[in-house]
Amino acid sequence: MKAISRVLLLLLFAARAYAQEDPLAPAMAPLAPKPTSIKVHDMENLTISALRREFPRLSGIFASAHSCRLPDYGPLISVTIQLPSFYFTKPVLQELDRRQRAAAEQARKVRTQLERAAQLISLRSKEAGLLERIDWEESSKKKSKETLEALQNQLSDVRKDLETLETNQLGTFVVQESNMLLNEVDLNKMLVANYQQLVQRVTKTMKNSLAENGPLITDLNSHERVTVNAYIRDNILGSSGKSILFSLYPQDIQDYKNGTIDLKVLRDRVIVRDEPRE
Repeated sequence: MKAISRVLLLLLFAARAYAQEDPLAPAMAPLAPKPTSIKVHDMENLTISALRREFPRLSGIFASAHSCRLPDYGPLISVTIQLPSFYFTKPVLQELDRRQRAAAEQARKVRTQLERAAQLISLRSKEAGLLERIDWEESSKKKSKETLEALQNQLSDVRKDLETLETNQLGTFVVQESNMLLNEVDLNKMLVANYQQLVQRVTKTMKNSLAENGPLITDLNSHERVTVNAYIRDNILGSSGKSILFSLYPQDIQDYKNGTIDLKVLRDRVIVRDEPRE
């Protein structure tokens, strides 16, 4: 029940959050020229800018950053990321919409079958009535040839309609009500999958930002590494989440500055360590 309560609270923010991600919103303004050198504290804005580029439609993204220099270690940039409620409610709303459309389609098929069944019953009844009238007409002493032909023509039309219905009728359709329900397991799976996707996107963004900007720090000593700590909250109601460390070692930075490796290789050399945090 905790997951359901959590989602219900998230849904309260959904209407407001829809305005935070506008698919028709204009693209971001052109980026400023890339600096040739930066200070440690400049990495804060550069890291936030990288997140904005990765999530351009999420205008409600909340991120804060600060930097410091650890003795005998090097610069450390800490980023806290909190996405708007819509990011967490979106997969649930999409799944509810999908299931609603599936239920509507299921109801349409059932209704069609019921209509066909009603038509079949009506035609069978009409066929039986015509057969009875034809038998009575043929056995009548005052039978009319014209009346008999008219009844036979009606019977022929009814049997054609029956043949058409029986040929084109739908197969057996079973209503599966349980598949239309959204239970706690489904909610947990969607929320976990959505959060994992977020972590993957942030990881890629932080690796790129660190590789592109870390070597540009002007007063970086030859023994110092550059580290970004990204803390990603996993909901909008608490402080739990995942803390991921991204580090560039001094030798890798020096190899890049010397031209021994390119930016692509430097990105691959970013060390990533992550662990859950309560």
